[in-house]
Amino acid sequence: MLKYPNIDPIIFHIYGNLALRWYSLAYIVGFLLCYFWLKRKNNEEKFISNDLCEKLMTMIVFGLIIGARVFDCMFYHFNETIAHPMSMFRIWDGGMSFHGGAIGVLCVFFFFSKKYNVSVLKILDYCLIVVPVALFFGRIANFINGELYGNITYTSPFRMIFPTDYTHQPRHPSQLYEAFSEGICLFIIALLLYKKTNFIKTSGLLTSCLAIFYSIFRFICEFFRSPEIDNLFGLTAGQWLSIIMFLISFIFFISKLKESKN
Repeated sequence: MLKYPNIDPIIFHIYGNLALRWYSLAYIVGFLLCYFWLKRKNNEEKFISNDLCEKLMTMIVFGLIIGARVFDCMFYHFNETIAHPMSMFRIWDGGMSFHGGAIGVLCVFFFFSKKYNVSVLKILDYCLIVVPVALFFGRIANFINGELYGNITYTSPFRMIFPTDYTHQPRHPSQLYEAFSEGICLFIIALLLYKKTNFIKTSGLLTSCLAIFYSIFRFICEFFRSPEIDNLFGLTAGQWLSIIMFLISFIFFISKLKESKN
């Protein structure tokens, strides 16, 4: 059994209760990576004006945070949120849904394309190349926070006891499993698809392909992760959301693949 490193979730205090946390830093690093990467590619290929690029990145930040937080609170913690509505604003304590964040970002891209009459699928393709890096840091932050840990296990060589777990039973460090699959593996796949295929030439093809791989990785990891909502016809809520994402992405991928061959 491995020993949980018990890292302080707070990096340093700024003033009073205001502090920089690993969870916040993970989001900051993710945003900066996406921002500089998109700026670089936009300067090379001129998808949109620099002014619109700045506006889009700002909207993505708000869309991601609002979508991820609202979805997590209303889908996974509905009763708690209704009882304590102000808890929805405590994003520094964790509790951000990837599926909700994805919905929020997609809404931003849809609104942006309608308002400014520009095609945003190509921009989304480039954004998603670096998103796995942000996912990696996010899952590591989950691990440091001692949240979203895995199911109880007495056989896994990676099992550990999380101090935040009131049962004090050895569990799968599922955050690390997700950091490896959704972060490292997905990033390698994104780079290979970008460098070794022509997917980037057909807007939306790379996005749909990466969404397919993410949904597969997430579905598998859910078997090890302690579910927030389980026993929904034998699967967890995360697995059902992954199935929905997979089906939508697969249909979109097939349509874009046919488009690329025409």
